[in-house]
Amino acid sequence: MGALGVIVAGILLGICGIGYGIYVLYAISEKETSYKDRYKRDVIGATLASIDANLTFDHYKGILEPEFRYSQLFSTTPDRYSTEDLVVGKLDKTGFYFAEVHAEYKTETQTKNGRQVSWHDILKGIIFVADFNKHFNGITIVRPKSMSASISAWFSKNVFSFGDKSVVQLENDAFNKDFVVYSSDQIEARYILTPALMERIADLNKRSAYHVSLSFIVVRELDLNTRIWTKR
Repeated sequence: MGALGVIVAGILLGICGIGYGIYVLYAISEKETSYKDRYKRDVIGATLASIDANLTFDHYKGILEPEFRYSQLFSTTPDRYSTEDLVVGKLDKTGFYFAEVHAEYKTETQTKNGRQVSWHDILKGIIFVADFNKHFNGITIVRPKSMSASISAWFSKNVFSFGDKSVVQLENDAFNKDFVVYSSDQIEARYILTPALMERIADLNKRSAYHVSLSFIVVRELDLNTRIWTKR
């Protein structure tokens, strides 16, 4: 999986749903590493059934590239895109799905031996998509301040490098210490990031082996309403 940890974008199903999704991802990863690819479908299917009988798995499906692009998580458009291992489920009334994604862009350089093409990762990890229980119109991103310099540089280059977003100072000093929030609408960011939600995000970040970042975005082009995109 990618080194960036967990990236979440969209309208939250409630952070408990994200935690549930991450739990499912970890359970799958532990099983998957013990078997060869040709056994993956059977192993993951059995693992999902043991977690939740309502979860479905399709090795040949994934997150469509237009959905990846319209999530607005990444400023770089993929030149090569692949996805597989789609998992679909529901937690209470909240639908969600996630899949493995590998998105890359290419660069070309001219050398004495001719033109050289190099491929670079935009994302190699898991995208998690879910509904949220609030309506909004802007864009809000939350990411941890503890991200390393290299990760922060990657994030700045590939993620959220568009628009007129400003830093949001929330009324939770502990949250501000651990996270930085950018938004196109200061009032809307506070509407989304309630005290209870900030506590849950902070708790999930502490319990997770990966950094947790979130992006709340309305994607109208695909008629998706509001969604969360998560990557680890």
